[in-house]
Amino acid sequence: MFILLYFLSLISLFSTSDFFLFWVLIEIRMLLFIGFCFRSFTTGYSSLVLYFLIQTLSSFSLFVFYFSNLTFFMSFFLALKLSLFPFHFWFLSVIYKFSNFALFLSCSLHKLPSFLLFFLFSSSFSLSSVLLLGLISIFVASSVILSTTDLRFFLLASSVGNNLWFLLSSLHSLLLLTSFLIVYSIIFISLINCLSSTLFFFSTQRSIFSILVFSFLLVVLSGFPPFPIFFVKLLIVLNTITFLSLSFLITFIAISSLLIAGYFRFLLSFYVYRLSSFLFYLH
Repeated sequence: MFILLYFLSLISLFSTSDFFLFWVLIEIRMLLFIGFCFRSFTTGYSSLVLYFLIQTLSSFSLFVFYFSNLTFFMSFFLALKLSLFPFHFWFLSVIYKFSNFALFLSCSLHKLPSFLLFFLFSSSFSLSSVLLLGLISIFVASSVILSTTDLRFFLLASSVGNNLWFLLSSLHSLLLLTSFLIVYSIIFISLINCLSSTLFFFSTQRSIFSILVFSFLLVVLSGFPPFPIFFVKLLIVLNTITFLSLSFLITFIAISSLLIAGYFRFLLSFYVYRLSSFLFYLH
């Protein structure tokens, strides 16, 4: 029931352009999400309570500063809500403890209202501040990905790194935003299925087929051509050329390339570990 109502509230967000009604729907959706997560937790609700408090604080602050017409502070709390730099640390530590399906929602569909908020009321935000924080978030996510062997932590960092792609797509059109979200969510939830254990990287109980599927999905999520998410990202870049500076785009593409390198480094490390384990077993 919680999931059904959650998706109904999510769909209803597309039918309003009034800020107050939009804000109310966001809060209803948050309560439904917390209700679902509460049922999926078995012990230790501290991370769920912390998540609720942070999201509630950011939503209330957005409400206050919107009617106060303080664009910088709205941008600040949007960054908190989306876990952009320097607020990425709470997201990585809190969502890590969520169930797999709750983790998937938190990294994809649950962020949609914030992106829609940015799409509908972009003039109320400080665009340069949000984009700068998003750019730094990609660099931070790349650093995390380049240093982890934990698939769950890897996926969380990937979510932080892809926030700017969502924000840029929302600046252009709702169609582009939803297209990127759908493609990203399908790939992401497929990778979530690999999380039967947080020690996936070190697990030896994997068939050749599951390893190949995991490798394929990871390459697809990285945005490497010629897979679908690459073409969606290419559309985003082409549609942002008209209103963003060339220096920003060059920096953005360069840092995004570093993020892609992190995906391949993780995949390479995974294969090196499995090969060494296999050789050790033969020995």
